[in-house]
Amino acid sequence: MSATTPVYGWPYQTRTDAPDGPLLGANLALAVEASLRGVDLRLAAVEPVAPLLTRMGCTLRRVANQTLPDTATTAVNWDTEDSDSFGMIAAPGTTLTIPTGGGGIWAVSFLVVQAAAATGRSFAQITTSIPPWNLGGALRFAYAAGEAFIAGSAVFPAAAGNTFTIEVNSDTAAGTTMTAALTAYRVGL
Repeated sequence: MSATTPVYGWPYQTRTDAPDGPLLGANLALAVEASLRGVDLRLAAVEPVAPLLTRMGCTLRRVANQTLPDTATTAVNWDTEDSDSFGMIAAPGTTLTIPTGGGGIWAVSFLVVQAAAATGRSFAQITTSIPPWNLGGALRFAYAAGEAFIAGSAVFPAAAGNTFTIEVNSDTAAGTTMTAALTAYRVGL
């Protein structure tokens, strides 16, 4: 071995060394053992630590067909709560509220499936009371003619009491129906 690490003196091969895996392994093991001699590597008993982040969120679905009028922005009316750990919504309902103590970074994902494909440019959006996204717009996801579903996701900061809804505006000429799914969970502080 022609080279060693500067702090611990562990050997390593260089480009000019002849390849010799067994010798390298033996020399490295001896160097590590020598540098750790006298160090107690047994793990001490550790008290379990409570998680720093309480899991908050919900998983919702729109199971029954909901009317989706042609080119009218319509909030998804969630009719099934698969989970809702802190009462973010009372189903059926359209508005989700960040619970007390729920401030932090939130991840929201949704899927909307229409019975008939869009005939023109359409969109789904997360409309929120959370600045700056509440200033004249929303987090919008577009889909084109011929498509019958849209999926979107966003990660954003939110404070307790902030609200959001999922809305759809579909150009379908005669209107259609939709079903949907949503997950929303706090992922950071």
